[in-house]
Amino acid sequence: MWFIGLAMLSLAQGSQPAAKVWGSVFDPYEALIPRVSVTLKNHSTQEILQTTTNEEGRFIFDAVSSGSYELTAETPYFQRLSKTISIKDQTETQFDLTLDFRQCPDTIKRLTEEEKRAVTVCALHHEQLKVGVVPIEYGLIILADDDPGRLFPNSNMIYYGGCVADCYEKAEVVFCPVCRRLESKLRKERNSRDR
Repeated sequence: MWFIGLAMLSLAQGSQPAAKVWGSVFDPYEALIPRVSVTLKNHSTQEILQTTTNEEGRFIFDAVSSGSYELTAETPYFQRLSKTISIKDQTETQFDLTLDFRQCPDTIKRLTEEEKRAVTVCALHHEQLKVGVVPIEYGLIILADDDPGRLFPNSNMIYYGGCVADCYEKAEVVFCPVCRRLESKLRKERNSRDR
């Protein structure tokens, strides 16, 4: 009989009702952030639960044991957020989180000295290339030299592949001054045609 009681007690302890933890992750402008990695780490057992926010910026943990946890949220371009929370059995607890944008010591994505030395003269105009700064709107993409839509046509400009937005507002580029003037002229002509 004693063994049966002990077995029932163990079974009861093993099937304690779990809690539900859910919430949303926002940016500083209160926009929801999708695909944020959200982690719960139990301070006592070191057990780790992990999920990701959905397209609406929401996360949920369905079966969480009671205890003290470290709740962490992290995603590129934002500062990692970590806070201690307490969970009780049979509760539904909402934790909404706001992530700050990652701070950048320099808002300009800089070229390395090696990148600046890689191309020195424009092959088309034989002009000395210069280093300049352009604003990042949708990132800078590597385009073919003969593409008339490129930022500085025929300039042998050094680009960064893909988006370099991150915490940068501008990017350093190498360009030919003649190509830059041509690009400006092309853009003005295109804008006047579109009106």
